[in-house]
Amino acid sequence: LAIHEGNLEEVENLHAQTAQLCLHQWKLLPSVGLRTKSHISLFQQFQRLVELRETSQIMVETSSHSARRTIPDLKLLLGSWRQRLPNSFERVSDWNDIFLWRFQIFDAITTNFSWADPNTVTTLHDRPFACI
Repeated sequence: LAIHEGNLEEVENLHAQTAQLCLHQWKLLPSVGLRTKSHISLFQQFQRLVELRETSQIMVETSSHSARRTIPDLKLLLGSWRQRLPNSFERVSDWNDIFLWRFQIFDAITTNFSWADPNTVTTLHDRPFACI
């Protein structure tokens, strides 16, 4: 809800609290083998947490620019999504919810810039790459 409302301060606060809880859980896990089901599950939670934080930044940028009818530069934020892909020990299906989340964000970007030239809007998201 905080992301939808564009409340970046609340998102940052919730992110910090959740990150601390995840780190505490990580410390409680046994140190033998980082590929146990518990480690992987917590690793995926961290991934979702990072995605949510970045999403809040994207939504604040797009809302702000859309209101002024200007085009934001999202290359850095979306570039990090392009670089962050499943690890060799993860199944792509484990990332399905993250990819679906990204598609929803791409839809929101497209909606926010419905007034802009469609060719320009396609430069604001990385939907084709996320399909791969």
